[in-house]
Amino acid sequence: MDSTIVQQECVDELAAHAGVGQEVAAITAAAMNGELDFAQALRARVALLAGLPTSVVETVLTERITLTPGARELVATMRAHGARTALVSGGFVPFTAEVAARVGFDEHRANVLQEQDGVFTGEVEEPILGAEAKVAALREITAGLGLRPRDAIAVGDGANDLGMLGLAGTGVALHAKPVVAEQCDVRVDHGDLTALLYLQGYSEAEIVGR
Repeated sequence: MDSTIVQQECVDELAAHAGVGQEVAAITAAAMNGELDFAQALRARVALLAGLPTSVVETVLTERITLTPGARELVATMRAHGARTALVSGGFVPFTAEVAARVGFDEHRANVLQEQDGVFTGEVEEPILGAEAKVAALREITAGLGLRPRDAIAVGDGANDLGMLGLAGTGVALHAKPVVAEQCDVRVDHGDLTALLYLQGYSEAEIVGR
């Protein structure tokens, strides 16, 4: 979701409100470049959010989170032609729930931030949804539809997406970090999310919402 379906990194936006924006953004960048273990990096970032009011999530969603151009058209067009769409994120459920609703995804999966008395505790519910969980989600979702992972298209930009991108029949590195782009056969370096429709053979006239 982050830097793919939306243009921001949600944890970085939360961190900005907690006054630890630069520190968290640096950890995020290192994790997405594959320089840090994703789960370890997520725990470190979430720890810095301890004491932040949970109400900040709504503020960030309203004021800071914007959809990547083409997101609604991508999902609407695929669903109109019988596809099932899933938003699987190493981010957090309050964000995936809202973004999935805005865009029209059939389902969403993400991490759960622990909270108590209206504030975040600085802990994330285990097990963390990271690279292995994204692979598992792809297997589970396709199996539930009577399909194989090679029947699916997956898209991402960070190192924790590599397993999922490699397993999918079409794994797309979208404006990806160098470590991801160099390992994927299919890359979108320019253009918006409707590029994923052209990759599948849709024509301009078939794009819903244009």
